[in-house]
Amino acid sequence: MWEQDQKRNIEKLPIDVQDTIKRCEENGTTDSEEFQEAIKVFNKEFVCRTELDSNWLKAGSPYRSREVYVIMWGPSEFTVKGNLKTFDCTDRLKEITCPTLYTCGRFDEATPETTAYYCRLTPGSKFHVFENSAHLPYLEEPEAYLKVMRDWLLSYN
Repeated sequence: MWEQDQKRNIEKLPIDVQDTIKRCEENGTTDSEEFQEAIKVFNKEFVCRTELDSNWLKAGSPYRSREVYVIMWGPSEFTVKGNLKTFDCTDRLKEITCPTLYTCGRFDEATPETTAYYCRLTPGSKFHVFENSAHLPYLEEPEAYLKVMRDWLLSYN
């Protein structure tokens, strides 16, 4: 479902960006500057719609591993080629027994439609869409995010 959502998201981008992403994936040049520039456009639309503090990003960089990401997912966000390609535990969501809150942003790469679908498969779960966010509502709408989290956690107090 992730790949399908990303294909639809890519179609919402300017045609030149779409072409670049497609061409670089097909040619195996996802490490090129051209691809990275296209990813910036995608990320601005579907990952974080606000400017991020570069110091904050730099501080987190030691905790990310491109090598692990490529092994597990693949060289591109849009097409799974790593060892998670055949992993799918969707049919096990019905087994979750603890309180569960699914969240996403209105413009999220984890689309509201798919996130709602997973919520429907999880007994007693809740679902919230942050209307002014992409994938990082805790940065894009921090006050709303904290309120939703606080209210949800207090509902189990």
